[in-house]
Amino acid sequence: MGWKVLCLYLEHLGYACEEVEPGACPLAFLQRSREVDLLISDNRMPGMTVMEWLLQ
Repeated sequence: MGWKVLCLYLEHLGYACEEVEPGACPLAFLQRSREVDLLISDNRMPGMTVMEWLLQ
């Protein structure tokens, strides 16, 4: 629920918010997406830790 409030606030400030499907890897989103200024990620992702994801 907190992410929805954050997204509404960021949209109010003029930013666009996009959510990645729960359980999906953000790498695929970033590969097909336009430039991203801020990424907020869950600490737990299927198949890898945040540190493993960041190193990719």
